[in-house]
Amino acid sequence: MEGIDKSYPGVKALDGVNFELRWGEVHVLLGANGAGKSTLIKILSGVERSDSGQIYIEGERARIQTPRDAREYGIFTIYQQLTLIPQLTVAENICLGMSPTSRGLVDWDKMREIAQDIIDRIESPLNINAQVSDLTTSEKQLTEIAKALARKGKVLILDEPTSALSEDETAHLFDRIRWLRKEGVGIIYISHRLDEVAQIGDRATVIKDGQFIGTVKVAETSADSLVTMISGKEIKETYPIRQVERGKRILKAENLSHPKGKFSNISFELYEGEVLGMAGLIGSGRKEFIRALLGLDKDCLLEVELFGSTRKIRSPAEAIDAGIFYLPADRHREGLVLPLSTADNITLTSLKKYAVSGFLSLKEQDNASHQFIDKLNIKVLSPKSLVRYLSGGNQQKVMVARALCSESKVFIFDEPTTGIDIGTKVEIYMLINELAKQGAGTIAISPELPEIIGTSDRILAWRDGKVVGTLNASEAREETLFHLISRTTNSHAS
Repeated sequence: MEGIDKSYPGVKALDGVNFELRWGEVHVLLGANGAGKSTLIKILSGVERSDSGQIYIEGERARIQTPRDAREYGIFTIYQQLTLIPQLTVAENICLGMSPTSRGLVDWDKMREIAQDIIDRIESPLNINAQVSDLTTSEKQLTEIAKALARKGKVLILDEPTSALSEDETAHLFDRIRWLRKEGVGIIYISHRLDEVAQIGDRATVIKDGQFIGTVKVAETSADSLVTMISGKEIKETYPIRQVERGKRILKAENLSHPKGKFSNISFELYEGEVLGMAGLIGSGRKEFIRALLGLDKDCLLEVELFGSTRKIRSPAEAIDAGIFYLPADRHREGLVLPLSTADNITLTSLKKYAVSGFLSLKEQDNASHQFIDKLNIKVLSPKSLVRYLSGGNQQKVMVARALCSESKVFIFDEPTTGIDIGTKVEIYMLINELAKQGAGTIAISPELPEIIGTSDRILAWRDGKVVGTLNASEAREETLFHLISRTTNSHAS
């Protein structure tokens, strides 16, 4: 890709960007949220058209104006939001649109043979007869990869492929990527997790503010150098120094259990000025507990002590009224209302504050939105801009702005930095620290153990629906914490 330009109303998304991919390499595409990565990939995938610039494939100029054009060149994109049909089987999804026929009817045996051959090639244990809706996220991703290979895919674009995977699932995916590399497939890998770059990447290209910054060999480049290229400045401290004195108790949970066994005998306390981390693998019970705490689980109504009074929360609305604000991990499905404006999303749970004589004051709403946009450095043309068009990091900041707007006293951050760049991550960490200084109590959930250790005061280690240990974050080590949340014995640490 040479000299790629793309502009939208009021913004220059790409300005003369260059990008090169070789056969049999993993080329990592890096950049802050809003840097232009997604736009560049959309142009290569035929979803968007560039204003100027050229694309060459094997030295020949390529004309890519639609997704079909891209597929004909062997270019396939596997997005975070997968495009499989959940009601169909693995085999049916792999062969979708190219099903073999016999006498005008689908040849089911041949279809399964084709699908099984692809699955065997990538050395996956996937059951081709399984319904996609029953698969794990990693199995769905492998089905997408198999689907691309069945169409003779030569270039795979993987967009944040590990964002919803466990450590074991990530390792398995990396094994498959290495196999694809040996087979000569060119892979464009988009990620904000710099530790993954060293594990899987051959080269890395950085884009900043729509401009090409440079391409480097991963083996010859440090993570700090990449951070400087991405952010344009040196980030010395990823996690803020925690120096907040703990205040009085805000929340107390004592011997709480789920009637269907999703968690049992959960006890802990949360204090003013404290960040309480929750670490655990998928299915450990910590997220199921939070859903019940917020009134999202109709099978389980928890009774907790909140601000000194016993209370049962029956719905998220009651949680907000009680001073508890939840920022979900899936900002698109559970956090944001994508067809609404940035201002509407920021003030969504606090509209009464901006009402005059029972009617919403658009002026007051706009003024409040401007304050939070400035405070959190949200990159948006105006509060009226639709939130769907913001980058992932700026969308996450909008959710944080909504939480601040609510003036809550307990904040629950569920995977707050998923899919956002290192610079925005640091801003989120600083904000969590600032909330603690203001006396709020925060519960932080993250699959990244360094993040949990770096942002928390205490950490609850979850396994098999139980809290199996409580660690002081200042003394915690990744190895110790991982051993706690993954081992199968019943010994406890405290």
